[in-house]
Amino acid sequence: MIRAILADDEPLALELMKKRLAHFQVEVVGTYPDAPSLLKDINNISFNAAFLDIDLPGISGLDLAVLIQDEKPNVQIVFTTAHRDYAIQAFELDSIDYLLKPILKERLAKTIDRLEDKLNLEKEKEPILSPQSSSLYIQCFKQFSIVCNNTAVKWKTAKIKEVFAFLTLHLDKPVHRDILIDQLWPGHDYQKAKIHLHTCISYVRKQLEGFGPGNTLTFAGQQYTLHLHDAVLDVSSFEKLSESVSSNNVEDVEKVLLLYTGAFMEEEAYEWARPKADELSAKLIAILHRLADYYEQNSLEDKYIGCLHKILQFNPYSEHIVTRLMLGYAHLGMRADAIRLYENFEKKLKEEIGIHPGKETVETLMHIQQGQT
Repeated sequence: MIRAILADDEPLALELMKKRLAHFQVEVVGTYPDAPSLLKDINNISFNAAFLDIDLPGISGLDLAVLIQDEKPNVQIVFTTAHRDYAIQAFELDSIDYLLKPILKERLAKTIDRLEDKLNLEKEKEPILSPQSSSLYIQCFKQFSIVCNNTAVKWKTAKIKEVFAFLTLHLDKPVHRDILIDQLWPGHDYQKAKIHLHTCISYVRKQLEGFGPGNTLTFAGQQYTLHLHDAVLDVSSFEKLSESVSSNNVEDVEKVLLLYTGAFMEEEAYEWARPKADELSAKLIAILHRLADYYEQNSLEDKYIGCLHKILQFNPYSEHIVTRLMLGYAHLGMRADAIRLYENFEKKLKEEIGIHPGKETVETLMHIQQGQT
């Protein structure tokens, strides 16, 4: 059954809507002349639909819809207004309908049909995926992408994708609504940004429905918390990796390092992702150093050389790594490669930062040239 609340600053409009809804067996559980009176009562009544006049005094019907759905995400919103100008904004808020006054009985009947279909769908819908068949993989390195049941998720807008990415960064941790607004809509009008956020949140929740049970976005105390059931995240596997390397875990370390295909959400260019990207990059370099030491100690020359080159990609001005590489080449009898590495490094330093290789690096070159290594 549809249990509705009505908000309109015109008493006659409220009474007329109440009578018309009664004709369709809609139970009206509350009528309000403004947003504050409705919000004061919101947690004391049970309702699944809200008919809101857009032109409410003070807090508009559009903003009121955001506040209602923050508290009760499953409530269906129907806007009423004497103006056509708000149609786009109304549907951006994922409202189920938009009624122009004066509201005709035939038009209201279509709205009721939509409400009944939607509410029955929400109640009876079978999960698209079961926990047994669900396969949810989230890639955060290089780009942000989600594959569910072997199908790549397509995003309605780039901003919806960014909201999901931000919540994924804070998986299972509450994020205040204002932090989301500050980070994703910096410099924007707060009220407008809040509406945009709510629109994105609605689509995120719809996306989660397709991921199967246990995948939810909850809201409490002005904070959103994303929960993902049995999801596999490349970044989570990487973060769990120990920085120590031994014969007991070297194979696991090598496999997990393959997940690092680029910096954290590098291709998305999210400003808020930079601190996390720096943190993970530092961890990667630390692990690579331990791995290089392990390869050297166990005389795994090829892997040792490859690992040092990997480190050099992240720190191209490291004389310590260049020196180790030169010696590694020399020990393999590859003196020409060691000398070429030095020459390229010397050129890079001069052209890019205007300095020369240090004393230890130059002396290493001389020893290699003289066949002393």
